[in-house]
Amino acid sequence: MRMGRSKQLLPLGTESLLAVTVKHAITSRLDPIILVLGHRAEEIQSTIKPLLTHPKIIVVINPRYSQGMSASIKEGLKTIAAFPVSGALILLADQPCVDAQVINRMIEAFLSSGKPICQPVYGGIKGNPVLFHRTLFPFLFTISGDRGGRELLREHPEWVHHVFFPNPKTGIDLDTPEAYERFKEQWEVDR
Repeated sequence: MRMGRSKQLLPLGTESLLAVTVKHAITSRLDPIILVLGHRAEEIQSTIKPLLTHPKIIVVINPRYSQGMSASIKEGLKTIAAFPVSGALILLADQPCVDAQVINRMIEAFLSSGKPICQPVYGGIKGNPVLFHRTLFPFLFTISGDRGGRELLREHPEWVHHVFFPNPKTGIDLDTPEAYERFKEQWEVDR
């Protein structure tokens, strides 16, 4: 909610930012997809209701959303740990260009690299989403505040396999109102 309103509800064309991200996830190899919602969860769910009927989707409500991103990561991991998955891709709602093709390349690289972490690099800039092997879930349960697994990447660079994407726009992160407005204008032109 850094932009004065729920980022997930921001419009992109005829959809919301979250709807675009969820559609990308559904059409990728990700299965299951744990959708963690916090602030205004009911309202957000109502805006993407048709997508929530997809068999891959499991909605989890994070009652501790005010504690930052780490609380949402923990809620998602609690759910996904019950499934026989190799790892978890922490996909953010504010990266609309991270489509199924990007997600699938991350999964393929993770499965073939032998490394416990895969991180994308967009036009030379390291970014998200990061894929963590399930053996690292215990570490991720120790994070706090508005952080993801950055410390783990910093402390153990030898564990990280980088997946390169030439276009820096692929990893665009809509963190400011200005970034969102610029992106929205371009999105509408491109569609």
